[in-house]
Amino acid sequence: MITIEEIISQVESSGNVLAIRFEPTVYAGLSFPGLPKAIVDCLTVISQANACDMETAKVIYSTSWGEYQFMGETLYSDPVLYSGSIIAFSNNPVLQGQYFQTLIQRKSVPVPDLNPPVGHEPDMQEFLKFAVLYNGPGDPSAYAQRMMDVWRELRKGEI
Repeated sequence: MITIEEIISQVESSGNVLAIRFEPTVYAGLSFPGLPKAIVDCLTVISQANACDMETAKVIYSTSWGEYQFMGETLYSDPVLYSGSIIAFSNNPVLQGQYFQTLIQRKSVPVPDLNPPVGHEPDMQEFLKFAVLYNGPGDPSAYAQRMMDVWRELRKGEI
């Protein structure tokens, strides 16, 4: 049985729970004075959770973390969901999986049917809908295609 966790883990990080990807354009956007209160609040949570200064908090905010590549801004945007250190999060694949499940539930992301009858594939439109709601506006068609490619590899046992 193929799961959405397996697919997104492969799409985002090739299954690497310690994957890190810095996003310099996000970081550059934090250099302007007068940041919105929500961003300042998030940076404050990051700073407190990681015992770091605000510049380091900006780096954490601007980086994708772990198997599912959660941006720091997403991970710390709701301290009720997560307010621990980034090290603790990065080193805990179970916690990453739980956060993934919580995130898709909170965002009401519909999970595609990943186990159709033999000889059939999942509906690409379902992958596209997932891509838009989970990954954002970047290039949902490419993301959905990568999901399908990973599904095919998993179905063949190549991953």
